[in-house]
Amino acid sequence: MAAEVSLLDILDARERRVHHQQKLLEQYHKPLICFTMNIAGPIKDSPLIRRGFARGQQLLRQQFFRAKLSPLHTDAHCEAFYVLDADPMAIKKFTTDIEDATPQGRLFDMDVLRPDGTKVDREELSLSGRRCLICGGPAKVCSSRRIHTVVELQAKTTEILNQIITHLIEIQCARGNLHLFLYTKVKSSKFFGDLGFYEIARVEDTLVFMENRRDGFSSYLRNLEKTKTEGKSAALVMNANPFTLGHQYLVEKAAAACDTLHLFVVSEDASLVPFAVRKKLVAEGVKHLPNVVLHDSGPYIISNATFPSYFLKDEAAVIDGHARLDLAVFTKIAKTLNITARYVGEEPTSQVTGLYNQIMCQQLPKAGIDCIVVPRKEANGKAISASTVRQCLQSGDWDTLETLLPQTSLAYFRSPEAAPVLERIRKAGNVVHY
Repeated sequence: MAAEVSLLDILDARERRVHHQQKLLEQYHKPLICFTMNIAGPIKDSPLIRRGFARGQQLLRQQFFRAKLSPLHTDAHCEAFYVLDADPMAIKKFTTDIEDATPQGRLFDMDVLRPDGTKVDREELSLSGRRCLICGGPAKVCSSRRIHTVVELQAKTTEILNQIITHLIEIQCARGNLHLFLYTKVKSSKFFGDLGFYEIARVEDTLVFMENRRDGFSSYLRNLEKTKTEGKSAALVMNANPFTLGHQYLVEKAAAACDTLHLFVVSEDASLVPFAVRKKLVAEGVKHLPNVVLHDSGPYIISNATFPSYFLKDEAAVIDGHARLDLAVFTKIAKTLNITARYVGEEPTSQVTGLYNQIMCQQLPKAGIDCIVVPRKEANGKAISASTVRQCLQSGDWDTLETLLPQTSLAYFRSPEAAPVLERIRKAGNVVHY
């Protein structure tokens, strides 16, 4: 939510900022950047303003990289301070470049202080003063004469800040990414709703997952509903990278315990074995089970949108948040298909899958869905793992592979068709899922 501040609040913030600047200058004896947002009116903090601030920080980091500078000190919240071991004039040059390069730069106030605390002025670089947001004239003149009202300045500020988000959307569209997803704090969801994003799910009033298609998720659910059946329905989600005897065993166990098993194959193409191959091997490996209904997971189950931590190494807290988001979406899918149980394989090795299983066991029962953990099928005294299979494919250990793969998967990897996939696996470094 946008928050109004009083004149006293503004003066107090300015005094704290000056005190912090002095403290950093005394500690490091180096030039300092103080970055704040130049926002007219009593509202100094809002989700939109914070996004503008984040964009300013990103531009500063890019300038640091180009200049091969590593800040000696950085701290940022609603204002940012950077201590740099560099010439103050050179620093002022790239901060003014940021301020002058784009309309958003007009909202950035990037002061540069010398070690003695004096401010480096634009005039020292033979640059003109800041320009007015509205008319483009000298900002000091417009401000001192109050030529523009606060309402006009606020409207122009909102317009400029919206351009940042619009620009990011345009970049993604230019890259061919037309179906866009984001997650944001609950209090920011209305802002993104105004930009054409629609809520898919939320996590305990802390996180909202959104997409830019009005009927994206609802259309996905309508298509799933066509496969809804009577009787007990359960679900199983697998990446199957590749499909092993362990996966087959898990499907058989789950299918034997229900009338219909909805089997979702993760369709995100971020694995060593491509989705088309993974889906083919799953389909061939379960065709003897008549009550299994195969689905593509699409972007709504364990995807880079709902669960990026599955594909990238992240801290446990981040994995936890992504897993809860993924499950919030899944519960809506389960309701559509009348799913009352989800089967998962026991996970003794993978950190991310193990944590995901733990969270499922905690969260799914709250939605009336049983989470049933099935012990791993073993071979050679060890649990069968897709990671082990990839290691064997990498090293060419076909004797071991015969004990880990169903005949359908084994036949594929021995065929000429598998050559590109095998080459990809051989060239990969670590093939173990973390």
